[in-house]
Amino acid sequence: MKQNENVSIELIPAPGDTYAQQLLTQLQGSQAPDLFYVGEVQMAQLIATGRLIELTDFLESEDSYVKVDDFASGIWGPARRGEQIYGVSVDSNPMLLYYNKKVLEEAGLDPNEPQKLYESGNWTWDNFQKINETVTANGKYGHVLENGAHHYFSWLWSNGGEMYGEDGSFILPENERGIETFA
Repeated sequence: MKQNENVSIELIPAPGDTYAQQLLTQLQGSQAPDLFYVGEVQMAQLIATGRLIELTDFLESEDSYVKVDDFASGIWGPARRGEQIYGVSVDSNPMLLYYNKKVLEEAGLDPNEPQKLYESGNWTWDNFQKINETVTANGKYGHVLENGAHHYFSWLWSNGGEMYGEDGSFILPENERGIETFA
């Protein structure tokens, strides 16, 4: 505010358990703050209200500090509908796949096999499954996905699946890549 005399910023604390409901009420009554934080779970619902500003043109303008291409294509999640963008990620918490070289070695596999497959362009579902089956046959766990909605959404989107359609409807049961991802 010191740098921009025409800007007024007020932090409005809100309880987490009623935040989404409060925000929806404010949006419906045209009393919502100009900027607010929401996660991917609420984004589709908020876009459906018709009260969010579509940001694509602004992001491509000279007024924006960032451009659409500055972000990884999969980071938008439900904030992007086709070419229309309604929100920008405040942070990115990518899911990484770690592997235990000792476990691979004990299963009779090359401990660097996942990296070699990736570098050669052969890191596929089939190869991922083969490695996991070999590890499991050796009495260890194959892939373990942490239990939590955010991890599942990240896993889904990073593997080309979709949970929600352009209109915000739940499409996972009809989304072939989404089904394959969870399978």
